[in-house]
Amino acid sequence: MILVVDDDGLIRALVTQVLEGQGWQVEAFASPVTALARLAEVEPELVLSDVMMPGMDGLAFRAEFARRFPARRTPFLFLSGLGTEHDQVRGLEAGADDYLVKPVLPALLVAKVRSLLRRAGVPRPAAFQGDLARCPFARIVEFCEGQGFTGEVEVTAEGRTASVVFHGGQLDVSAAGTTALVDRLFELRGGQFRVLPALPDFGLLGPAGAPAPPGAAAPPTAPQSHPVGRLSAITAGTRCLQLQTEFTTMPHPAVVSVVVLEGRTVLKRTSAAVSPDREERQRQVEAHHAEVEQEVRERLARAGGRRLDEPPAEPSPTARRDALIEQGLAAFLAGDHRAALETWEAAAGLDPAHRSLQVNLAVVRRKLGIRAA
Repeated sequence: MILVVDDDGLIRALVTQVLEGQGWQVEAFASPVTALARLAEVEPELVLSDVMMPGMDGLAFRAEFARRFPARRTPFLFLSGLGTEHDQVRGLEAGADDYLVKPVLPALLVAKVRSLLRRAGVPRPAAFQGDLARCPFARIVEFCEGQGFTGEVEVTAEGRTASVVFHGGQLDVSAAGTTALVDRLFELRGGQFRVLPALPDFGLLGPAGAPAPPGAAAPPTAPQSHPVGRLSAITAGTRCLQLQTEFTTMPHPAVVSVVVLEGRTVLKRTSAAVSPDREERQRQVEAHHAEVEQEVRERLARAGGRRLDEPPAEPSPTARRDALIEQGLAAFLAGDHRAALETWEAAAGLDPAHRSLQVNLAVVRRKLGIRAA
């Protein structure tokens, strides 16, 4: 579905007629306020909006859309009578994916819409999201390694957004500027992150069936139906507990939180999904994650900071490695890069194949000006 917002009834009717003539479903609204109410119920494939409107204009509408629906990556197209270079730059800087000046030829409108939908493809839903203040980037790298993750981690902090790529759990630093970016991400103390799995490229299978006729509409994109999971970390002395919460449909719709320590699940909590509505399920994921995190903190406080399960009499090599990784991270975040280097090198001596630990070492060595061997 394409959502159209314009206070001019004639423009709404014309745009609706053109787009519906190409096979797209269209819902049109006279104001951003009514459009936002509808957007709380549905996730369109594309939003097409005027810029100059009474009350809330198009730029404010785009900003409010981003604030209310931060997980959505819906293409946004401005169609406006304001056609100067300055106006177009303002629109694109406000977050629009493209900008068309009225009056626009129907064929150009269709081409722009089709191009945006093709570029968007099937939206990539985030698997997890969280706060860097509670889960520093170094721990995200380790999480991605443990999951064998392929995709992107998107970080938003200090008014900017950047992303890094993982292949099979390994951080890809081959692109120009990525190494410097990773160094900056390691030092962040706050901001948000999203873990975005890569989607399979079904185009590699080749065409199936007859080709689409000329002028056919782009295939519909699938909105994200499941809520985004949450990821955070809780430090207890030299140990780190990883808490992840996600929505699952098997064997029945539920929200599941697991706490992992040294590769073992030490706590699991499940609650049945209370609503079929995606937004309600997202709120349940957030609340469930916060409740389990609070439970873990309270149990740790009662145990005097000891682990949740019974510790072995003699720490395993994995436990010693993880303790050293946590000690090194604490030193790094405190600005003591020399201590972080020494501690992480000791951890690497216990597990030379630990890839995220090698990332940590590469970062801290660059901070200290130590050239790679």
